[in-house]
Amino acid sequence: MKPLNGAELVARVKAQNRICEFYRELEEDKKNLETLLGITTAMAATSTSEIH
Repeated sequence: MKPLNGAELVARVKAQNRICEFYRELEEDKKNLETLLGITTAMAATSTSEIH
């Protein structure tokens, strides 16, 4: 592996930080969507049972 210069090292660290932030946002979005799906499923089950 070749040595890194300062600018390249900073760029790599910044890129890794962005990747980590995107991953955290993705996990948060996933949790929100799972919650929304649960609410929607419960609402659909309630309205279906009211029809019958």
